[in-house]
Amino acid sequence: MTLSVDRVLPSDEPNSLDLAEIFAYAIAYGLYLTLSTIPLIAIVIHNDPQLHAVVYYLPLVVIS
Repeated sequence: MTLSVDRVLPSDEPNSLDLAEIFAYAIAYGLYLTLSTIPLIAIVIHNDPQLHAVVYYLPLVVIS
């Protein structure tokens, strides 16, 4: 069994999240994902059906 003690001083006012910043990052990331998906869909539509698998695996290669 372990006992621990924290030496934390409480703040005078409550902590709050900066929701405007969080929403701005979420919207920017959502727009990035949307705009990066559109070319992939265009490639899939205008390509040979055998190459569709390559386009589906492309995001996995980019992420990793």
